[in-house]
Amino acid sequence: TLNNAIDESKKNGYKSIFLLTGVPGAGKTLAGLNLASNRRKNDQFNEEHTVFLSGNGPLVRVLSESLARDAKDNYGKKISEARR
Repeated sequence: TLNNAIDESKKNGYKSIFLLTGVPGAGKTLAGLNLASNRRKNDQFNEEHTVFLSGNGPLVRVLSESLARDAKDNYGKKISEARR
């Protein structure tokens, strides 16, 4: 559903914000990360700019480092550039 909504936004030239809610442990973080990372992997022309926001400080630090390392390993970026 979210992928379809994103594609529709791109097609019609408008922006979208998605808020996932639910009880702790419902899979909100996993759903958001999967969506962001899958769209990034499938973006052949580097046209998409995905932002994943969380209010959990330790989680944000771990995810940021993980995403930076992924960008270094899979997209040929320097780690300092990826962390920025």
